[in-house]
Amino acid sequence: MVRRVSGFRSFLFGCLSFCLTTGGLWAEEHPLAAFGPWSPLPFGVSYFNPLHNGEQWELWFCAVHQGTNSQIGLEGPSLGALERSLPRFDSSIVEGYDKHRPEREHPILSRTSVMRCRDGRYLCLGSIGPSYRGGASELFPALFVSPSGKRGNWKHLGAPKGEPRSWLEEQRKKKKKIRSDGGSVIEMANGELRMFVHGYGRRLVGLQAKDVDGPWFFERDGDGAILDLAPKVKGVQWLFPNVAKIQGLFILTGGDAWPPKEIWAAVSRDGKTFALAGGREEPLLVAEDLSVPSFKALRLAEDPKNQGVQAVLNHWDPSAKAYRMVFSSLEFDALLWEGKGAGEEP
Repeated sequence: MVRRVSGFRSFLFGCLSFCLTTGGLWAEEHPLAAFGPWSPLPFGVSYFNPLHNGEQWELWFCAVHQGTNSQIGLEGPSLGALERSLPRFDSSIVEGYDKHRPEREHPILSRTSVMRCRDGRYLCLGSIGPSYRGGASELFPALFVSPSGKRGNWKHLGAPKGEPRSWLEEQRKKKKKIRSDGGSVIEMANGELRMFVHGYGRRLVGLQAKDVDGPWFFERDGDGAILDLAPKVKGVQWLFPNVAKIQGLFILTGGDAWPPKEIWAAVSRDGKTFALAGGREEPLLVAEDLSVPSFKALRLAEDPKNQGVQAVLNHWDPSAKAYRMVFSSLEFDALLWEGKGAGEEP
């Protein structure tokens, strides 16, 4: 692994927020990290994702509201001008989850990611469980759907139907621990859905379905084994993975190990074979280079209106004992991300 040494230090952070004040981080050392100036967001959450609905920006995240784990969706003309709103739904809508939870009336809701289909429906992929107990907590995959994404019209669908639900039922029978650290769902041009998610005995599995109701099928190799789509890199677990579709490419981001001190990225044209972004065996972001102790996640989203890319990042603030969030634009060059020169064919 190539380790970059950067003398650049521009994170200014305190108890409330921090702001990156440079454009083009590591422009010479890592051409893919072409971020513009970073601006703080007034939120401190662990699991989140931005998306553009064709007219404006949305930021989705899970948080506790009035004592119940909830999914919140904010909207605005930009990520820096989001309007606060009540949660879209909370874990009280979960049905059929029978894991004993003496400490809570409703399950926990975590590791969420939300996407919008072209027909206006919203899908949320997340994990539910009986309690928060660090790495010992069960995190059971769960899907939620809404016809419009609005408050009050969400429905819990349970675990993805088909092969993944059967796999989970077998694990329950064997009394195995079930743990999914989240992922994302992407709608393809033909309307079919692709899910990329941690769990099922893999760092990142791929699933396909014609609709959210399933049946969902695992991506498998020629021998029928469930594929692990994450590239193999020593010391990199691809924690809290997320796959975004940007300029026709599937972009995977994830952390190295707990707590993540590096954010790694990988790219795929077909969503089945991922290679390290830019063909470079080095992290996209390094906490030490930024004078922060660790990250949680980096999320990217394409801006179809302005043909750009927005990035949202969170990092641990030890003084506040909380995660702080910033957002920025990313100058995205598909050829560079695929590791091709300017004159090469994709």
